[in-house]
Amino acid sequence: MASVANWVYFIENFGADIADHITWTIAATIMLTAMITFFVHIFFVHRIFTLSRRNYFITIPM
Repeated sequence: MASVANWVYFIENFGADIADHITWTIAATIMLTAMITFFVHIFFVHRIFTLSRRNYFITIPM
């Protein structure tokens, strides 16, 4: 997706002023990164919950 965004910015729109335009690939990359980060954090909290023998006092603040 980063390669497609570079293509759009540097090849297709060479010389045009599109600095305020965000391509769909950049938006999709940000959304995908946010979703992956969320699921990884949920996984780690679940592992801490499991390894702490279901201790809610440790896992709820996380």
